Amino acid sequence: MDLSDRQCEALGNISRWSSDDPRVHQVIHAAELELRDLLQQRSQIVKRIGTMKQTIMGLAKLFGDDVFTDELQGLLGQKTGARTGGLTNTCRIVLMESVRPLTAREVCDHLERRMSPVLSRHKDPLASVTTILNRLAQYGEAKPVFLGDGRRAWEWASEAQQLLGRRQAERFPRHSHLQTTVLPTNTGD
Repeated sequence: MDLSDRQCEALGNISRWSSDDPRVHQVIHAAELELRDLLQQRSQIVKRIGTMKQTIMGLAKLFGDDVFTDELQGLLGQKTGARTGGLTNTCRIVLMESVRPLTAREVCDHLERRMSPVLSRHKDPLASVTTILNRLAQYGEAKPVFLGDGRRAWEWASEAQQLLGRRQAERFPRHSHLQTTVLPTNTGD
């Protein structure tokens, strides 16, 4: 819902309004609805982007990295050059490439195996990665899960996973209110 011309014009006179003026509440309500709509759109777009990146990475695994153009590598956040990708983008890639949920420690281990220099810039890499994984969950890009041993892990929240979640909720409606998933502990990669 966009702000109407009347509401926008009224904003010019806002300094004369009092906090109990009904127009204030109308404008705030309209702005809140617009913000909610935009955030929902952003969340859907981010998930679609992640799904496409996962698809492209899967194709590269099948056909080799030489199918990547420089432009595509840049879009995937994998372009090599003077500036390396940031820690957030690198965490995204690790989650997208993983076939199972990863703990923050496992994400750090994956980053170290890649010999990624992004960890060396952080005083406490584990805390930084945990913060980033929580933020990705807030953005709707990652999904927190609890492993069988109680440890928290994260998995990439792709459109396919959302579809499976909706189907599961349809099959088991009494349990659809649960937000996190408990998975058995997996000791291997």
